Amino acid sequence: MTQTDWAVLKEFYGYQIRRTVHEDFKLAKEWTPVALNAEFWLRQNDALESFLVQMPDGTPLAFLQTQKINVDQVRLHWQPSPIVSRPTILRALTTLVPLIEKALANRDVKAIFFTSHSLTMAWFMEKNLNYLNTEHMTPDGVVLWKVLPGKDFKFTGVIGIGGNGHDRTI
Repeated sequence: MTQTDWAVLKEFYGYQIRRTVHEDFKLAKEWTPVALNAEFWLRQNDALESFLVQMPDGTPLAFLQTQKINVDQVRLHWQPSPIVSRPTILRALTTLVPLIEKALANRDVKAIFFTSHSLTMAWFMEKNLNYLNTEHMTPDGVVLWKVLPGKDFKFTGVIGIGGNGHDRTI
């Protein structure tokens, strides 16, 4: 996403979203499971854009990252704060994900993939945000996907979500 796309989100329904910076590493390290690399949430390049989502009072809520995995596909990463309540996190997802989807659709993205180690989160994305569960468990968790409105996309079982830059068949 370009910075212009995300300017709309800066104060969307009171949530503040800004690009991550080096100073966010301490927070990323506190929130990221030990087995994963906290620097992941600071990466910025042509295919990765990382953001910190804050609540209206400025309390950090989650890290958000968009990862371009193909010309017309994006993977959405979300790491919520371990100290913010589950209802607060789910309310933020319900508010922000549709806007993220709209911004991505305007950039010709056809499909969004979302993975989660949490079966509760996967269920929430299915029931409340209309993501489809592929019913496959990968090292990254359960894979969910959604075709954006007005877009023609056929899921073949191969998506570019491999962390090493290779497509993964599920």
